[in-house]
Amino acid sequence: VWGGRGGGGGADAAGLFAPRLCLALELKPSEVHARYPDRFASVADVYRIKRNLLDRLRRSPEIRRFLA
Repeated sequence: VWGGRGGGGGADAAGLFAPRLCLALELKPSEVHARYPDRFASVADVYRIKRNLLDRLRRSPEIRRFLA
């Protein structure tokens, strides 16, 4: 699912950090941006990151098999 990504930082970390805050902690994207303006340039960035991850999960063969 994660395409062999390492444990680095930067965009990869934000790509998992924003969805975790939105989904696990039930924060709104605007709340994520307000708490971490240094990590996300705008609320739209948080929405985009979250949407991209959810789209990747929907396309994942592993997730599809798990849910079947």
